[in-house]
Amino acid sequence: MKQLLLLLLLIPGLLPAQENPKYLEGAVPVADGKVVFTRELSLPGAPRQAIFNGALAWANERFMPDGEFQSRVLTSDAENGQIACLGQQYLVFTNKTLALDRAVVQFHLTLTCTPGACAIRYRYNVGDKWENIPAEEQITDKYTLTKKKDKLIKATGKFRIHTIDLMDELHDGLGKALAGLAAPQQPAAPQTRPLPPLPRQPPLPPLPPRTEPPSPATRPSPRTRCPATSTKCSPRTGCSSPPATTTVST
Repeated sequence: MKQLLLLLLLIPGLLPAQENPKYLEGAVPVADGKVVFTRELSLPGAPRQAIFNGALAWANERFMPDGEFQSRVLTSDAENGQIACLGQQYLVFTNKTLALDRAVVQFHLTLTCTPGACAIRYRYNVGDKWENIPAEEQITDKYTLTKKKDKLIKATGKFRIHTIDLMDELHDGLGKALAGLAAPQQPAAPQTRPLPPLPRQPPLPPLPPRTEPPSPATRPSPRTRCPATSTKCSPRTGCSSPPATTTVST
């Protein structure tokens, strides 16, 4: 296997023409001299035990022995919410007729479950079954990027690309397995803002005194009778009395 890996290094691989920024500078983190990827899944409202049970079920299905590979769950600690896995598999670069280009990758995956979150730690491990080239000498910026750090070196860039893709596949697979645990998001309450104070208005002038409207002039009715008489009255001539009658008695 060592010869196979060295041969792959000597034969430049074909890389995609595009240079995806996700594979360029800083895409492969190094902690304490080791290549370590760390991701976190946010699961708001999910209890730790439920996250742990879901993560363990996913790990038992994802990390299983397969032929020459001995992927498996190494330890599971429900009390502390931690799961450790060993991964062994191929990174397949090209799989065509008479052209099979692949390499073996071995890594440790540690899951740490806390209330509402699950941290994923992916670390390369130099195994004792294959003499693998350490990740620190294979996929870091120093060994895979050009001097300007804007392009990948063809001989080693394919290892970097497929390793990052593998990490994304693990992250997405666990995320789908735990997606149902997150509590449904409540719609945010509408935010109210206090209205600005109204500007002070000048005082209104006093109302004018109320006056009664003049009463309408009275007019005599067209025909009225004078009191205590039976004479007729007219609006034009007024009232006229009939001539007095004198009675003489002898």
